[in-house]
Amino acid sequence: MDRITLDELFAKYTPLIRKYHSCRVRNSHDADDLVQETCCAIMDSYSRFRSESSVSTWVYAVCRNTFFNYLRGRKRRVQLDARVHAGQVMHKPYEMPVEIHEMPEYISVLSPVMRELYELHYRQGYLIREIARMTGRPEGSIKFMLHELRNTIRDSIIR
Repeated sequence: MDRITLDELFAKYTPLIRKYHSCRVRNSHDADDLVQETCCAIMDSYSRFRSESSVSTWVYAVCRNTFFNYLRGRKRRVQLDARVHAGQVMHKPYEMPVEIHEMPEYISVLSPVMRELYELHYRQGYLIREIARMTGRPEGSIKFMLHELRNTIRDSIIR
């Protein structure tokens, strides 16, 4: 079987790709983005297509995978949007939700060392490497302690 060129593939399958995505998303802009992402994925993986299946089956698999990637990304965005609307805005990757600063009962459960770490990192905004230098501890230890600090606060909120 002769191998189809990319131009022929896009001429034949772009309308089908558009229909596939348009049926699955409500927003025409999202559908257009998905068509573009699918076409880019096809271009990127075209050299690896081994003709073990039909071209239409392969294009369908690329469409499906692109759509699933979109859903996974959308789920993360929806979770983040819900946190923003709930007032739990995170300004830095490891920052505590804003309302935690206003609730000292959650901080009071921390040991003195953890409270100092909380103050340095979350209240004063020092970076992990700066805290490590100031305290004489390795950066890895500071990261672990911050992880434990967040878990402790989370557990006290859940109780």
